[in-house]
Amino acid sequence: MSLELAACPTGPAVSVVPALPNALLPAAVLLQNLHLCEGYVGPDGRSHPGFYCPRLTDPPGHRYCCQPGPRALKACCSQLALEALSGVNLSSLAGPGLLR
Repeated sequence: MSLELAACPTGPAVSVVPALPNALLPAAVLLQNLHLCEGYVGPDGRSHPGFYCPRLTDPPGHRYCCQPGPRALKACCSQLALEALSGVNLSSLAGPGLLR
C-alpha cells in the first residue's frame, strides 16, 4: 500500500492516508478514543448521535464505548467488557503522550 502526496495550494505537500477497513487496522489503533461512541446508523437503519461515556444514566465504571456485535447498538461498558470484546489488554497499552 502506498501513500500519496497531494499538493496544497497554500503550503507544502501533505500526506494522504487511504481509508482502511477496520479488519486491517490493529486493535490499538481502533481503540484511540475509548470514551467516545461516535454517531452511527443502527441495525434498524436509524441514525444515532454520538455520545461520551459514561452517560448520566450509566454506572461510573462504564467509561468505555462498546458495540457487542454488528446487530447491536453502541453502549457504555466496563474495562473488563471492552477487553473481552476487543481482545486487547488495556493495561498493556502505552498511555497517550502529553496533549498540547
